[in-house]
Amino acid sequence: MLLDWKRIYTSEQKDSKPFTMVFYKKKDDNYTVLSAHTDSSFLTLMKAGGKDDTRIDAITKRIYCAVEAPTYANIRNAAALALKEMKKYEVENVEIDCEDMVEAAADGILLGGFKYDFMIKKKSCTPHITNADSIRARAQNLARFLSLTPANLMTPTLFTEYVRDVISHFNLEIGTDIYDRKAIEDMKMNLFLSVSRGSNEEPKLVVLTYLGRNLNDAGDTGSLNTETTLRPASTESLRIDLAGENKNGTKTIADDRKYDVVMVGKGITFDSGGISLKPSKGMEDMKADMMGGAVVFASIVAAAQKKMRVNIKVIIPLCENLPSGHANKPGDVIVGRNGKSVEINNTDAEGRLILADALNLAEEFNTKTILTASTLTGACVVALGNEYYGIYTEDDELCERIRVAGQAVEDKGWRMPLDKKYMKCMESDVADMKNCGYKAGSCSAAIFLKEFVTMKSFVHLDIAGMLGTDNTTLFAGNISGRPCAMLVEFLKGLSD
Repeated sequence: MLLDWKRIYTSEQKDSKPFTMVFYKKKDDNYTVLSAHTDSSFLTLMKAGGKDDTRIDAITKRIYCAVEAPTYANIRNAAALALKEMKKYEVENVEIDCEDMVEAAADGILLGGFKYDFMIKKKSCTPHITNADSIRARAQNLARFLSLTPANLMTPTLFTEYVRDVISHFNLEIGTDIYDRKAIEDMKMNLFLSVSRGSNEEPKLVVLTYLGRNLNDAGDTGSLNTETTLRPASTESLRIDLAGENKNGTKTIADDRKYDVVMVGKGITFDSGGISLKPSKGMEDMKADMMGGAVVFASIVAAAQKKMRVNIKVIIPLCENLPSGHANKPGDVIVGRNGKSVEINNTDAEGRLILADALNLAEEFNTKTILTASTLTGACVVALGNEYYGIYTEDDELCERIRVAGQAVEDKGWRMPLDKKYMKCMESDVADMKNCGYKAGSCSAAIFLKEFVTMKSFVHLDIAGMLGTDNTTLFAGNISGRPCAMLVEFLKGLSD
């Protein structure tokens, strides 16, 4: 049974009159309210602060939020911070009075108000926003929900059921193909399969298609068979016959459509480390090792809801990484889909293995760009903490697109070196390469992935740091769902 994820997208307007949320700046003892409809007399009377301060006038039903400057980040954070005071006053409905920054405030309320209470009797209640919404923030909360759901309730099979349920519920123009173990074997995704064999849970390969450039004026596309492709009727329909072959004679699912981007998301629904077992403390958080898959899924959902004029393919390899008599062992050699052999010297470096085969598959599509999102390395957390995700690419123009998108919604990454020199630490005596170099962890993992994709317009996002956050006001429950906001803006930029 699926949890009630639909609560992420619904909020009920109560009968009570809405409070009006306004924002103000303070300089010395002077207040400037960023609204033409409100004066500053209440703030002067209350001697309100100039930063991180929220004052509520219950008589006039106004919520005053302090900002140092009217930027997206400041407005969003101030709105999230106000939720605590709004709860004291039992604010049920809120109207945002902020001119061009309404969506920023809505983002703050929705992101700050999200709480993972889907298995708790007492539910949290976020005020209903009467004059705004944010598809982007709700998509990010969807990614957070998928990532925070316990691993026994978010197996590879259950993840695919959420995918189908979300797409069906919103009647989205997203083609959905879900491949089983037999199909994955037929496509010779041996690295992916090697990781999955340690678990009794069946691996799945999710492939999603959104053809926004083909939308007609009604927002529909006739290029997808909505009866058999969008909503498979049962689990029996998940096995797909593979008729095509690539130039090497390997079965493929590539089509002849043109795509702006193929996004590949890591989908390890639980990562114990395998035989190279992780420490027990904190291992429960590895239920979220599929956040890369969650954010690329949530991003294509937002693109379809916004009817963006962009063609997107999403590939999510899903499995668990567990120790067993069938699991990868240190020293094993596996031949990947592109024919390169890999010596497994660390079974806890499994994410790059499933992504390697998925990247080789992604490159068979006619696409301008390939992007991966993956909670790949703890080394990236050491390097960048929880503030920035790592950006690895040789393409300056692509990096600039990501930078601009992240800047717009305060979801920033930091460019890191994608350099062939890091392959030196992964040389093997028995295979083309090892899967772990034990130095420059994030950089060596990124260049490992580059061995499985040849095109220059490739970017890898190491989002391991996004599993934690220093901003608990905005991201209660730790999991941030970043960089979902950046990806939505990035896709929007591709459609311009």
